[in-house]
Amino acid sequence: MTHAIFPLIATLALVPQITVETEYPTVGKATTVHLSEYADTVVVTYRPDAPAVKVVEEVSAGGTNDIVWRPLHPGVVRIEAGGASKEISVKFDGVPMSGVLIMLIAGAVLFGGAAYSTYQLMRE
Repeated sequence: MTHAIFPLIATLALVPQITVETEYPTVGKATTVHLSEYADTVVVTYRPDAPAVKVVEEVSAGGTNDIVWRPLHPGVVRIEAGGASKEISVKFDGVPMSGVLIMLIAGAVLFGGAAYSTYQLMRE
């Protein structure tokens, strides 16, 4: 039984790999993507498998296994090169103001409704 594991381990070692310099790259900041095998281009898909708009970016490898890449959009990103594929998460470059605004509006609606309901209850 243990002899069946060795071919599996050897097969996994031959699978092309993609590694990224930082675990969570930031929008607009350069990060290095390392390919275990040479590829002409690297295809980057933003928000893969989502109904939202997908932006596909092709980055030229330039004859090397290390590619300098600057993410364009935050969110889940799939990096594909040759037979390898890796999904990573790209961070915002700062605090997203739209998120702060939505949270403030939601808080105003929630606490405003609670205050109005309490006022109506105590009025009579």
